[in-house]
Amino acid sequence: MTVAVGVLAALAALVAAVWWLFWRTRPICKLTLREGDGVGLEFLVTDREATIGSGEDQTIVVSHPKVSRLHATLHLEESRFVLRDRSKHGVRVNGEPTRETELRSGDLISLAESVDLIFTRLG
Repeated sequence: MTVAVGVLAALAALVAAVWWLFWRTRPICKLTLREGDGVGLEFLVTDREATIGSGEDQTIVVSHPKVSRLHATLHLEESRFVLRDRSKHGVRVNGEPTRETELRSGDLISLAESVDLIFTRLG
């Protein structure tokens, strides 16, 4: 009986770990490159916070001379996705300059008027 309880406990721990990994890595939104060499490239976001910029340490790396090392941040706050400009060259959403805005699926994000990304909420 003790062996059976130990096996069941190990199995329960394994199921819990797999469950956590699945939900932890499930994408919550994506950004799709709209133009340039990487047109159609999708960046899947799995965390509640993501950074966008040209720096190699960013969550989403966009290589373009006008894109700042840390250009913008994307946060899931409660049920809202909020984009914040952290750059010198600016961010536009649907053609309008912004420092901070709530995103909706289909919104067009322009970084430094050079790189366009389409935001899509998943799930």
